Amino acid sequence: MKTCLLDMGNTRWKWMAPEDDDLVLHQYEYMKDPVEGIIKELDQMGMPEKLFVASVRHEDLNNALQKALEAKGCKVRLLNWRDCVEIKTAYKDPSRLGIDRYLNMLGALHLYQPPFIVVSAGTAVTVDAVDEKGVHLGGAIFPGRRLLANVLTENTDRVDMLQPADHDTIFAQSTEAAVLAGTKYGFIAAVAGIVNTMRETLGEQTRIILTGGDAPVLEKHMPGGSKDTNSTLLFTGMRDLLTRQ
Repeated sequence: MKTCLLDMGNTRWKWMAPEDDDLVLHQYEYMKDPVEGIIKELDQMGMPEKLFVASVRHEDLNNALQKALEAKGCKVRLLNWRDCVEIKTAYKDPSRLGIDRYLNMLGALHLYQPPFIVVSAGTAVTVDAVDEKGVHLGGAIFPGRRLLANVLTENTDRVDMLQPADHDTIFAQSTEAAVLAGTKYGFIAAVAGIVNTMRETLGEQTRIILTGGDAPVLEKHMPGGSKDTNSTLLFTGMRDLLTRQ
């Protein structure tokens, strides 16, 4: 494989081959040593000649990965906000807008006609509004389901650590189930509330585009109007970016 696209999120890392006709997502939990784990997997699949990286991780980790991969003959390019000039943002400091959010919006612009709202539901949740002219008006960030559950269990004495799960009823009949129900439906209500508020400006029928690990949880609970779930939205943005360079 000559070229590989790599997304380094907070909890998982993912890769794709841009030459694939259909984007096929490969994702992994981080090992104790993230650099070692990523290199191990890339070695097993065949070390690419070029690697394009979108990372929300710390700069020290990004630089360590780049150094280790280039020692193996892989040319690494860490993407940043300057690569995404197509996205016009109202952010006062565009460099403070995460590369993941830029690429999700770029992917959305490639696939859909604005206006739209991009909801990326992972470790953190980002909700970004793009108007009919393709301008990013701004957005919101708040904890995802896993973080919501962790905050509660870490700051109370009698609630055990839980893994988020799909809990179908709000009428929980145990403390553990109540935590799962509260974090799930609180998470859904927060996203729906932000989307509805954004639609007051963008229009009631503004499309909602969902991505990230918890997108399926949100899908059936979002307000009316057009909505799509796209697990490879960020990679669509990366591939579109590379084809224009």
